[in-house]
This record gives sequence, C-alpha cells and structure tokens, in this order.
Amino acid sequence: MYRLGQKEIDEVSKVIKAQKMFRVGDPKTGHLQEANRFEVEWAQTIGVKHALLLSGGGTAALMAGLAGMLADLRRIRARFVVELKGNPGIRFAPSNDPRGDCGVVVGFQFEREAAARAFAKAEGVGGGLPIDSGKHVYSNWDPILKHRVGHHPVMNPYRMPKNKGLRLNYTKNTCPRTLDILKRTVFISLHPDWTEAQISKRIAACRAAGAHG
Repeated sequence: MYRLGQKEIDEVSKVIKAQKMFRVGDPKTGHLQEANRFEVEWAQTIGVKHALLLSGGGTAALMAGLAGMLADLRRIRARFVVELKGNPGIRFAPSNDPRGDCGVVVGFQFEREAAARAFAKAEGVGGGLPIDSGKHVYSNWDPILKHRVGHHPVMNPYRMPKNKGLRLNYTKNTCPRTLDILKRTVFISLHPDWTEAQISKRIAACRAAGAHG
C-alpha cells in the first residue's frame, strides 16, 4: 500500500490551506479568471483526497465491508441472470470478465434504441441508457472535441508544436458503433442492501417489460 511521506503531506496541507496553486495569464484575456477557478477546484479536490489518505482508520473500516458488499452485488446480479435468461425480449449485455464483474449493474441489450428506452421506462424496471450518462460518453467531452485543454493556452497539448502531425481531431461521430451500442443498452443499478422481496419485484418487472417489448 502506498503511503505519503511527511514532506508530501506538508506540501498538500499547504496547498489546501492557501487554496492557491498558481497564477498565470493576462487579466484582460480572461485566462487569469480561468486559472483562479482551476486553483479553487483543484485545491478542493486535493483536500478531499488528503482527508481520505489521513483518515486511515475510516478507510480501513470501509475496506473491511467491501468484500461483503461485492458478494451481495454479485449474488443479486446472478439472480437476475438465472431467473431472466431465455425469457422473451430479454438479452443480457455481454460481460468480458464475468468472474471479475463487480455486479454494480445488470445490463440488457436491444436491437433498437426505442425498444431499449421502452424497457428502461417500464413500470418497476428503473433502468437507464448509458448514452444518457453525460460525461461518461466521449461525444460529450467538450475539452477534447473543442481542443480546449489545460488552464492556459500555453499548457494546451493541442497547441504544442511537438504534437503537430498527431491524430488530434475527434468528432462526436468518431466511434459510431460505440454510440450505437450505448443507445441500445439498458443498465439497472443494483444495491447490496436489497431484500429478497425487492430483488424478486425488480426481476418480475424486467420479465414483464421484456414480454411486452
């Protein structure tokens, strides 16, 4: 397990206390304002991580319960698969690592986006489409698509001379097959504390939605 040295801890603490990392740019261009925003957000992020690293006791307690949570999630996902496999209108999304699957979601795939949305919205299913998950989808990565990366133009890798000639241009349609799969997939988030009755109710809702699809 990696441990921070005292020197690193002191440096991070100084950043958190000052809430300031750097200042660059010309106030007239707006770069300074962007830098200020970046400083605050980054310092707050470091603050959260710093607190987690220093609260070893709390982290240890959380880790102790992780195995049980994973076991419950995997058990629940396995029930969905066993009880729904082969049912009309039900096709599970492929898992490339079944043994390593944490079971946080159970995924279904459909031939058309309309069918996926109808299934997700069916009574009691409570599903969602990964295409609607915002920044998890590359087509919503505005900094990459617009070549606006970094807190200052000088630090923007898209403007660096050494990167000229590389494949830098991406569009919302660069990976159409990926987008198509995301539009036809439904995820249902699972919860380790669900009772057997709650699991049965959700499975029944999926079975009914599949049959009506």
